[in-house]
Amino acid sequence: MGSQMYNKLKLLLISTLTALCSCSTNNKNEDRAAKLEDSASAHSNITINAQFNPNETKEQEINLNYIDDFGDTQSFIISAADTSMHKIEIKSDHPVFVMDWTKNQTYYILYPNEKITIKPSTAKEPFLKLNSSLNSDSRKNELTFFRELGQFEKSESSDFIASTLSKKNRENKGGAGNSGNLIAIMQSAREINRKSPEDAYVFFQNKYKNRIIFLRDYDSKHPVSEKFTQIVEQLFLSDLEYSIYRVLENAEAKNLKLNDELSGFASRPPRIDSANRLFIPSYRNQLNKYLDYIFKKSGISSAQDKMEFISKNFTNPTSSYYHFSQYKIRKDLFSAKEAEQVRRTFKDSDPRYIAYLMENQKFYAELANNSVSKNTQLYNFNRSQSSFEGLIQSYNGKVILLDFWASWCVPCKIDLPFSKKLHEELKNEKVEFVYLSLDAKRADWHQDAERLGLKHNSYLVDKGFNSILAKNLKINSIPRYVLIDKKGKIADPDAPRPNDHKLKKKVVELLKL
Repeated sequence: MGSQMYNKLKLLLISTLTALCSCSTNNKNEDRAAKLEDSASAHSNITINAQFNPNETKEQEINLNYIDDFGDTQSFIISAADTSMHKIEIKSDHPVFVMDWTKNQTYYILYPNEKITIKPSTAKEPFLKLNSSLNSDSRKNELTFFRELGQFEKSESSDFIASTLSKKNRENKGGAGNSGNLIAIMQSAREINRKSPEDAYVFFQNKYKNRIIFLRDYDSKHPVSEKFTQIVEQLFLSDLEYSIYRVLENAEAKNLKLNDELSGFASRPPRIDSANRLFIPSYRNQLNKYLDYIFKKSGISSAQDKMEFISKNFTNPTSSYYHFSQYKIRKDLFSAKEAEQVRRTFKDSDPRYIAYLMENQKFYAELANNSVSKNTQLYNFNRSQSSFEGLIQSYNGKVILLDFWASWCVPCKIDLPFSKKLHEELKNEKVEFVYLSLDAKRADWHQDAERLGLKHNSYLVDKGFNSILAKNLKINSIPRYVLIDKKGKIADPDAPRPNDHKLKKKVVELLKL
């Protein structure tokens, strides 16, 4: 199995640092996260300097992303042609997980005050080359750890696909390009869900054990620091427990009986109230998945009851982060009383949360006034130009689902089969699915859209992430889904993803209005 297929499977099945979220890009002048960081106490800087070979084409790119303290994915497309982006600074007083989205979806753990020089991958060397100002053998070993882990896990994933796909699917998955790979990935994911809870539990436990064995073996041959070892162990544990809570959630939905081992896992107190793990994105994923499971199982539904549960069972900073995340998912304007509650809640624990939430409130106030850009230009397959406003007006009387994506965004493509399935289920309803690419290059969009079967209702957004539309909708990451009601007004600027049953429910509700 090719390395590209393995990496996508890893993203889907093993609670990766970013696949549960998105791919993204930021304009340095519009980076809200940087403004919010500046409003807090001074942080250390992680500096990344990109170096490109002047003898190579100017098309060279490095695509990096990381998940910030607010749970948002922040990324940078560093192009050889754009020298203004060759130096990136990340403000953080804790280690940051940075991912290379260019080819291999490889992670790097970067430390505060560290200066990193990064060179793009080449045909001969498919991985990024990183050098650290913390010049030591152990640091060099740390920067290649996840690359070696990926090679180690590749054969495991290949065996898993071989064991889970039917003979017909195994025969058909080859020769289909990336779309064939994605189909195989989705089939493999569905097979995990079809397995008994006990089999899935054993699968993820074995995955965790093999990772720990690999870490120990790697450290014996290529020594790493104790701090790095502890972080990686915590990452592996969070990935494991997130996956098991998914198993429990699926079993609960299907009313399946659990064996004693799984029942014991479900009933024991979680090992997730840890201040030292909050900066690990998969720890936050684990926290949210655990709470989703517990709330549903316990019948806790109101926001107030959820916050009270957190306050009683978790300590800071975990409790503050979850309180913040509950306010963050709100898509309406706070009352004066609620706004004051926000200020009281985070005044002492983390004032940056106040700044973030108040910034969100400005956004929802603008949406209430329907002040999204009317000037963004779109291009269709025939190079014809139209306006975003004109497109929305042409579908008057219909519910519109806007799907923002790009050719380089793996999670966007993983979502696509679910989107097509939903489209088929709603084909007799007054619903339009519109695919808006934020690609920087027309050729990339055109080639991928044609290969993925997205020629109908498919457009390239002029200026992409830098368009007024993307800025007004605060689209910093993709995939992103936006629902427009039958009157052409934004009903949900950040709708659920197509693999979430809540999206269909929202569409059906809008059709009734």
